[in-house]
Amino acid sequence: MSMFIKKTRSKNFVYLSLVKTFRENGKVKHRTIAQLGRLDRLLQKGVLSRLCESLKGLGASPANIPTIKEIERINWGAEFIYRHIWKQYGMDAILDTVFGSTKVEFDYKEVIFLEVISRLMAPSSKLQVYLKQNRFFGTPEIPLHHIYQVLDYLSSFQKEIENLIFLKHVDRFGMKVDAVFYDVTPLYFEGTLPDSLRDFGFSKDAKFGEMQVVVGMLVDQEGHPIALGIFPGTTFESKTLEEALKTLQERFKIQHVMVVADRGINSKLNLKRIKDREYDYLVGCRLKSLNKSLQKQILDIEKYQTIHESDGNILKYREIEFDNVVEYVEDNKKKQQILKEKIICTWSLKRAEKDRKDRERLIHKAREMLDQGTASLESQKGAKRYLKNEKKQASSLGLDLEKINEDKQWDGFYGIQISKQSMKKEESLSSYHRLWKMEESFRVMKHSLEIRSICLSSPEKVRGHIVLCFLAFVMHRNLEIALIRKGTDHTVEKIREAISELEASLLEVNGKPILLRTPAKGLSKEILQSLKLKHPGEMVIDGLL
Repeated sequence: MSMFIKKTRSKNFVYLSLVKTFRENGKVKHRTIAQLGRLDRLLQKGVLSRLCESLKGLGASPANIPTIKEIERINWGAEFIYRHIWKQYGMDAILDTVFGSTKVEFDYKEVIFLEVISRLMAPSSKLQVYLKQNRFFGTPEIPLHHIYQVLDYLSSFQKEIENLIFLKHVDRFGMKVDAVFYDVTPLYFEGTLPDSLRDFGFSKDAKFGEMQVVVGMLVDQEGHPIALGIFPGTTFESKTLEEALKTLQERFKIQHVMVVADRGINSKLNLKRIKDREYDYLVGCRLKSLNKSLQKQILDIEKYQTIHESDGNILKYREIEFDNVVEYVEDNKKKQQILKEKIICTWSLKRAEKDRKDRERLIHKAREMLDQGTASLESQKGAKRYLKNEKKQASSLGLDLEKINEDKQWDGFYGIQISKQSMKKEESLSSYHRLWKMEESFRVMKHSLEIRSICLSSPEKVRGHIVLCFLAFVMHRNLEIALIRKGTDHTVEKIREAISELEASLLEVNGKPILLRTPAKGLSKEILQSLKLKHPGEMVIDGLL
């Protein structure tokens, strides 16, 4: 085997790479060991001269070609980038503060950091975190039992960690909490037994045969996570709000705020709870559950004004004042409270098309069920909402044309309820449109960070895993917002791919180590620039083996 520096011309530049030759099945082949970067930049920075000097120090000369072999390839980007964000939050100090009362005899900070960057870069089981931890340059060796053990501590200190991160968000990053966004999602489990946390419960996704944990999350207007609520699987979505309100008022001492949420938490008692704490709300409205008089006003499209008309889309708008009557029981007495609201109603041609297509897809599925004899009325979810059985016999199932026509009249309509009646339409529509950031936050947690890949033995470890995902999401959101403020927006997957490209080759030259880092380019370069980080250099010598 031999090694040489290869020149490659691309457009107006020459690039250098370290290449080794070897024989395979009698044929000479080449394999790139490390990309050194653009020749002009390497010369400008003095990298080549430093490399030559280093090789001379290792005994290299034209007459004495050094012995070079690649030991391994490792990722230097994840530790370098996320360690910077970790330090911005002062996470070591936060963890020392909350862990201070314990007698933990291992480096819990490094264990948690390893699990966080593993979740960000390649979500997997705790065992895989242990087995593949050497893929990251700059992290110490972590024993497997510490990776599991730290989850119990994270479960115990969830609130304290959230409190200190909240203070850091406000003091260092300027978090504004005049409006907070709240949403809830179930996390499903397969192949496990019920316990005090995981249990069968109400499923809005119609997954009735699986156990779940219910998770609620508060975020600010930019999408920074504030706090988690972790509830047993039997908890109804709307029942989680009270805990979120207590968190805002009692833990974070937030006295005035607007709670923005979708229709899942919109119950009369929940809206009363929000007003009882002197908060305001802006929530998705269940238009079809309103009284007939209000429904008639909402469906009267002639009373709407057109506020947007471009790109083939039309948006119409109307405000309706509404006295929301809440009936409740207090001290064994029936009482009433009137919530003064306005309903903002919109009609969109784009939404109408989507609603029509969604309904037609369900009707097609319902017809298939009838043709195949698999139709039933065990639930009214999905396509089954368009089935009816007038004679109460399996053979008499058919399409519910009345229900289809009833839904058709609502195509394109959407509504939100607002307690702050002085709020202007632009502000209210903008606030509710930002709810997508909340929904996107859960998509990141559930799918990109794969939060529900939880093969853990106890409720405490499950809670600790969810808190760990929260910490990973804090790190990701900070990086994402830094990129957005620089004028660029990318998915978790694109960011992960860019950081994965920041690799290094650990070489052994005449028995001594040299680390050659790949240069940052494209999105990986943007990431470093957004965090005001300089590339740490193409090589590091000594102290690696």
